[in-house]
Amino acid sequence: MTRNRRFWLAGMAGFLWLFIITASYYVTHKPFTASVALALILAIWRVLAAFGLTALGGALGKAILRLDGLDPLVRATLESAFGLGMLAFGTLLIGSTLGFSRWVFWIALIALLLLLRWQMLSWLRQWQTLGGLWHASDGFGRTVAVLIGSCAVFTLTIALSPPVKFDALAYHLTLPQTYLEGGRVVYLPWHVMTGLPQTVEMLYTWMMALAGAEGAAVLGWLASHMMVLGLVAYLRQSVDLRAAWVGAAALMGGYTLAASTAWAYVDWWGLVFGFGMLVCLDHWQQEQRTNWLVYAGLFAGLALSCKYTAGVALLAGLVFVLWHTRRSMTDLVKSGGMFATAAVVVMLPWLVKNTLTTGNPVYPLYFDSGAMTAVRRAVFQELPHWGDWRDALLLPWRATYLGVDGYDGYSVSIGPLLLGLGALFWLNWRGLADRVRRTAETAAVIGMTGLAIWAVGNQFSGYLIQTRFYYSVFPAFAVLAAIGYHNLNQYHQPPVRLARLASALVLLVLGLNLVEVGSDALVRKAPQAALGQEAQVDYLTGNLGWYYPAVQAVNGLPEGSKVLLLYENRSYHCRPICFPDEILDRWRRDRIEYDSAAGVLDAWRDEGFTHVLISRAGAAFLRESGDVHSTGDDWRALDDLYHLLGAGVDFGGVYSLHDLRP
Repeated sequence: MTRNRRFWLAGMAGFLWLFIITASYYVTHKPFTASVALALILAIWRVLAAFGLTALGGALGKAILRLDGLDPLVRATLESAFGLGMLAFGTLLIGSTLGFSRWVFWIALIALLLLLRWQMLSWLRQWQTLGGLWHASDGFGRTVAVLIGSCAVFTLTIALSPPVKFDALAYHLTLPQTYLEGGRVVYLPWHVMTGLPQTVEMLYTWMMALAGAEGAAVLGWLASHMMVLGLVAYLRQSVDLRAAWVGAAALMGGYTLAASTAWAYVDWWGLVFGFGMLVCLDHWQQEQRTNWLVYAGLFAGLALSCKYTAGVALLAGLVFVLWHTRRSMTDLVKSGGMFATAAVVVMLPWLVKNTLTTGNPVYPLYFDSGAMTAVRRAVFQELPHWGDWRDALLLPWRATYLGVDGYDGYSVSIGPLLLGLGALFWLNWRGLADRVRRTAETAAVIGMTGLAIWAVGNQFSGYLIQTRFYYSVFPAFAVLAAIGYHNLNQYHQPPVRLARLASALVLLVLGLNLVEVGSDALVRKAPQAALGQEAQVDYLTGNLGWYYPAVQAVNGLPEGSKVLLLYENRSYHCRPICFPDEILDRWRRDRIEYDSAAGVLDAWRDEGFTHVLISRAGAAFLRESGDVHSTGDDWRALDDLYHLLGAGVDFGGVYSLHDLRP
């Protein structure tokens, strides 16, 4: 045996010894249980599945769009966003005609990835520049990145945990769940939200087929943070790198904006598509190439296809186009028409779907159609404007100061930086470089138009004061905040270095938001749930209160049961047995139609309901708060209903379950 061979065998024996000792150690020192191992495998799969669909969207977007001149990270962000929008329309088309099953989504994902493999590889290569972004950043920029990244880790654990947020359980996940159960995308007369544009819900349908509801939440989380990176790259190209990180910090410095990336809502998707519109309009202004205007219209239409109120981006974009072409009536009509037409083309599938199923292209709004009556439309649309004259004239300040997540009115915590820095975009206007000034003009026109629509909208309906309805113009606010910081950075003369003070405030805001978001995740026990250290039933009960035991009781009813939920919107955890009171109008409309509690009970039985689950706490809250859509007759008849039904099965005084069978 040669000396080299003996040396090699000795090395192999040494490694084998190390492996045996390591393996034997973990036989008696298990780092995690089987449940934790399973949870880790599921978490990894959900992240990979979400990334796979995102990469497919990027490949499809790269095959369609020509985004020459953009930073690679911006290009990758826009390509993926657009491609995902196209995948959503494909899901709508197939689901509305041929129907689908879960395996169809698997086959489609694999087949399309293989078909577009070269575009996908090209899309992936663009993300290699992310390392260069980090290395080019100074200590301040890297600190901002670490704080945002730490917050992202906490929100990822929430996304990987069972869904608990209200609107997700009410319809963002309930509609995809129902479509998967039936194998089709259909009009659901028992849920008015089925008429809203559902681009995001189509993507959630795909992800729920691949990786469950948690996979859908992870997809939303991934798209949101991809957009934040795209924003940094865009601002680096348009302003400077230090200001670019501040733009991201301004956006992620509010609790709701940061936390909601994990909620499986649709609002952040409006922000993603709104960013695409902003970038394309900015490049159209600078280069005057028609393709940028068309792309901007397509992204504006995609924002509108997430939810009707995200159409504020379309209106703001149209105002910018008219502003930019105001000196030529011919250009104004041509450019405005081109932008609007591109947006309408993208929105058209949803308008056609509603027209075919209900006769109303914008169901459930404006006139009686489908399951919507005048009584229901009043509940759904009509609410006295919120606040007073200050909420029209001082809207940005009021939204910042009074906007608290989950409370009345603005209902969103946006943080102080969007307004605090954004209002300073004009500070050094004449001293700005031409490129920065043009970007500031684009963002300012879009942002100011969005604020004007926001202020006016509240005068028509109090619902329209909610900040989240206007997320699609928030990229413009983030850009203005970055430019505001850029302006402050010019004031660096001693003895007061304003840039350093502003940087310290930015880090303070991000640090405090990290504490708030992280504390919320820890209190909810999201990391434990994501890692399998908290049982699902315990996590859901701890976060949903008496709602979860109540719907679990519904799920335990005999086969063939059909349960009406009264004063409860959320039906995700008890479908297909239960039917929600989706806009909390069931009692009022039935009381008006059938006059008495006894008549309503007879009607429910005739409709096939065997049980009713009443949210007594929900009804009491509306009663005590003076719900404008309910009358004294409604509440007196509800008291009669309680008397006729008796005590039922009580859940902490919050819910009661009643048997309607004779």
